Amino acid sequence: MGKIYEILKTINESNFLNEDTEKVNTEEEEVKNWLDSMGIKNYKIDKFNKRRVDVQGDVNLENKNLTSIPVRFQFVDGNFNISHNNLNTLRGCPLVVYKDFDCSHNKITSLKGSPEVVGDFSCDNNKLTSLEGVLSYITPENFYCFNNNLTSLKGAPVDKVKGNFDCSNNKLTSLEGSPKVVGASFDCSNNNLISLEGAPKKVGGDFNCENNPIKDYSLKNTKISGEFLK
Repeated sequence: MGKIYEILKTINESNFLNEDTEKVNTEEEEVKNWLDSMGIKNYKIDKFNKRRVDVQGDVNLENKNLTSIPVRFQFVDGNFNISHNNLNTLRGCPLVVYKDFDCSHNKITSLKGSPEVVGDFSCDNNKLTSLEGVLSYITPENFYCFNNNLTSLKGAPVDKVKGNFDCSNNKLTSLEGSPKVVGASFDCSNNNLISLEGAPKKVGGDFNCENNPIKDYSLKNTKISGEFLK
């Protein structure tokens, strides 16, 4: 099997090298021009797919009037910020962001294509109705999904958010799908909750559930280290 893989790999590379050189060079030039125009530095374009890019450092595409991302970022060894644009998908976003990922203040309707590794995750102020698309096993530092149209927390990180989790100002009717552990504060204020069933098992800071039509405030299975705000 190993020998077959090496043969196929060699054929693949050979095919690539035999492609129309002018076409390949043109595509690479287009990618370089776009990256340079966006002020992105320390990038490396993939040898075999000229649309794939790694970046050593931050990528700041905030407020660039983007409606799409014309390259496919892979690994970003820093922050990745595409906030305050006109994006409706995460197509082109990195697989890995070693620091913070911010796609807030866009028109995003789905989190499909979000990073597999991330520091802070900010998707607030979009048009999300679901968190599905976020990989459930990620453990972000902070997770911000406030000011959307969420009706459920299904798809949120399952086990732990190390810092704050803010799902306020949505249309939630249940807390099912919340992370099991929130290291700092948990904010579910300004929703349509009638109970706190499904809340995290442990909250390291304040638990804020103000401005909800809650009938039953019992939190028998939840340990709160800060204030309970209702």
